Amino acid sequence: DENKKNNNDDIVVLFYIHGGAYCMFHAEHFQYFFKQIIGSSSSKKAERGYRNNENICVFALEYRLEPYPSALEDAIHAYKWLLNSEGYKPDQIVISGDSAGGNAVLAIIDELTEIASAAATHQQRVNDNNGSNNKDEISIDTKQQQRQNPCRGIMLISPWLDMNMNTPSYQLNEKYDLFKRETVIFWRNIYLSNAFKKKLTTSSTAIFIEEEKKATENQDRQKNSQQSLLNSKLISPGLHKLTPEITASKIPILILVGGKEMFVDDTIRFQELNSQANIQLNIHPYLYHDYPIVFMDKYTRDQIRQFILNESNSNTTSSSSGCTSSDSNDTNKHVDWRTDDTT
Repeated sequence: DENKKNNNDDIVVLFYIHGGAYCMFHAEHFQYFFKQIIGSSSSKKAERGYRNNENICVFALEYRLEPYPSALEDAIHAYKWLLNSEGYKPDQIVISGDSAGGNAVLAIIDELTEIASAAATHQQRVNDNNGSNNKDEISIDTKQQQRQNPCRGIMLISPWLDMNMNTPSYQLNEKYDLFKRETVIFWRNIYLSNAFKKKLTTSSTAIFIEEEKKATENQDRQKNSQQSLLNSKLISPGLHKLTPEITASKIPILILVGGKEMFVDDTIRFQELNSQANIQLNIHPYLYHDYPIVFMDKYTRDQIRQFILNESNSNTTSSSSGCTSSDSNDTNKHVDWRTDDTT
């Protein structure tokens, strides 16, 4: 209702998609991480998340642990629910995820842009009609649509960006990381089992139906249709550029990754591919996959909270990779993870 929407105006929502290779863990397993972010180890569970006195509310998605594209569909529906039912605006939402959750964020960000734009268009029509209260669910109408950013910021922790998993860090860092490359491939094959068998017709979401069509067409032209599927934006978003809209709007993107994890090279490549976007990449030189969740130090906690509360509206592009960062773009700054000094 309208009162609930008005009361929500001062809240920043961390819309979180948890990791676990799309086949394990639940949102409740990340409770300690959420409580660290909102600044209280004894915070009570709010109506639909964790909330503190600084008006950070964590909405952690409990998605289906089923093969592709179930988790992505659930994330899209959850985003619609935040807009339609809870009355939040896109500029109140920080979209975040770790590992497979980070994969999901980038896989669906284009679809969320369309949903946010449809919401903005719908609201404009309501305003034009002198505030008429149309409670119909927002639908995506690409005609005469007011373009809208899907969120106020994006935060990714050790994102799983490329399911090909063939960059050098998979070999170099395997001995330091939390799991082996073969294990991740096993998890990937479980997640993509339906896609590999071409059983996506159960999906009711247009973008997944279109992806199945492309995969089927590619199968006729290519010997290895699975490779084509692995390279698609919905599965390996790290191989693709962000849309010009997201790049031009300078939505702040914070990426935290360990220098000793297998995913680090994919993350660096993603930043280089999107050099014009507002990406701050922080690489902890000594730690491994999901280190902010496994080991939440004070610096990382403060950095995350600052990003959610303050820096999510910043248009400053920066690049950070611990003590060894290098970048040819002079406009980027390099931040030491321990001191936050610009070098």
